[in-house]
Amino acid sequence: MGKVKIIATIGPASEKPEVLRELIKYVDGIRINFSHGNTEEWRSRISNAKGFRGGDIAVLGDLRGGPGGVRTGSMKPITLNVGDSVEFRLADKSNGGGFVPIPSPSFFRVITIDDVIVMNDGRLRLRVDKVSANNAVLTALTAGGTISQEKAVVIKGKDYPLPILDDYDREALRFAVEVGMDYVGISHVRSSDDIDEVRTELRSSVATGLSSWLRLRVPTP
Repeated sequence: MGKVKIIATIGPASEKPEVLRELIKYVDGIRINFSHGNTEEWRSRISNAKGFRGGDIAVLGDLRGGPGGVRTGSMKPITLNVGDSVEFRLADKSNGGGFVPIPSPSFFRVITIDDVIVMNDGRLRLRVDKVSANNAVLTALTAGGTISQEKAVVIKGKDYPLPILDDYDREALRFAVEVGMDYVGISHVRSSDDIDEVRTELRSSVATGLSSWLRLRVPTP
């Protein structure tokens, strides 16, 4: 096996048995994106991939990442062109209101006029033209595209004052330990402290799992 490894993300587009069976022939490992789906879906994708390869395949679980953890709320997709304006508001959902809901107050604490918001892996960019006191931000598109729900919202050059892990990420790490994943990916790392925190949480999950295993299998004197 060469030094370059090929990792394929397994999701709705690649989990179909006829697709996955063929894909697995050409990769060294699979990636489970913890930003989307749930434990049942993740478990099914891992099981199917290993089944097609006889268990011989590496599995990576990719955490959402705290500093980049601000995401759009529930909304219908909005397609915008360069020069169009769109407003971001503090809300869990838009109910078709034509604005972009942001459930996290941290976004509005950090954002300032002339900031650049980057979405869709950099393909969509917005310039901040106005910041209102009532947690509303007016932006103009400098690179168009579609904004939809559960998409990461990054402010260029800035970090959100968020911990690297939240309860969702901790649950994902417990799942990674439970199913015996080989690797964990951490997004938007700011310092070595972020890595240490994830390692500490992993050790805690391993210790908790071992404790449960012992309680189930070792009789109490």
